[in-house]
Amino acid sequence: MDDINYTFLNYYMSALRNMIFTSSMSITIVGLSDKFIDKEFQVIFKIISFVILIFSVALGYKATTDYNDIIDDYIQKKEYDEDKQKIMKHLKVWSFYGYGYLVLISLLAIIFLYKFIKINYIKKNN
Repeated sequence: MDDINYTFLNYYMSALRNMIFTSSMSITIVGLSDKFIDKEFQVIFKIISFVILIFSVALGYKATTDYNDIIDDYIQKKEYDEDKQKIMKHLKVWSFYGYGYLVLISLLAIIFLYKFIKINYIKKNN
């Protein structure tokens, strides 16, 4: 009988999908914002897009941290046989994908913020 509840893996895959979806939505909004003629709408949409991107980073970080905590709890339990311990160690690899994507979208957020500030504030002051 398998006494490990694997629903946490479904939770994590769903959370990763949501992180990817929200970051994609943010990137789409940035592209859409350039289509507006009114500069105020462009700025508003870019701010909304940046907030969504930050939300995506927070969502992914929280989900990956929770996932790692659950995996670590299972690994630390000594009552599981060697095969189950091995499965848990293999499942932990998924968190590296989550953290890798978090790094990418965090860099994207930093680049986006830099470009936004440069275009809207630095060029206006020069």
